[in-house]
Amino acid sequence: MRFHPLRWFRDMSLTRKLTLSFAVLVALNGGLGLFALRGTSQVHAVASEIGERWLPTTRHALAVSRGVADFRVVEGLHVATTSGGDKSAYEAELDVHEQTIAKELTPLKALLRTAEDSAAYAEFDSTWTQYRALHDTLVAHSRAGHTDSAFVVLSEAQQDLYDRATAALGRLAEAAAAGTSAQMAVSASTYGIAQRSVGGALVGCVLFGA
Repeated sequence: MRFHPLRWFRDMSLTRKLTLSFAVLVALNGGLGLFALRGTSQVHAVASEIGERWLPTTRHALAVSRGVADFRVVEGLHVATTSGGDKSAYEAELDVHEQTIAKELTPLKALLRTAEDSAAYAEFDSTWTQYRALHDTLVAHSRAGHTDSAFVVLSEAQQDLYDRATAALGRLAEAAAAGTSAQMAVSASTYGIAQRSVGGALVGCVLFGA
């Protein structure tokens, strides 16, 4: 005689079958509901981490980097021009870029979480402070008409500091991109588990009713 693993179920009365089937379906639906809530919570946490930390970090780091680059370009224009009026206009523009940099640095600093992020920010802060000190020297030479001396400051001493400052900002942006990728991987894993769980539950229902 062929053995059927659910023969006991087939031998039940119709009332008991319906009652048991209903109870199993309620249990399965409840379990899937709880799992869905847990999965939704994880996805929400991932979305919050990306939206509240990683994306803003990338945005502010790139904004600071762009501000520093614009600042340096205007410094070059200040050195190149011989017009006092142009130099005044460029100095006003430099003030605007400096304010933009300071504005973006405040939220960027508040987003720091890891030791690596803090080290990168500290590197930028230190090099930018040194760069600004040389900027005052550059403007003084440029204003005095010492174009060659101003250009030496711009192309030698400031260049190294600029490279180090932008590299530090780049590390912050790269860390934010890596954090986003890691959180997306968590989200994808949660989705995969949900798919397998739902599939398994459906298979279980089919086998139970076979």
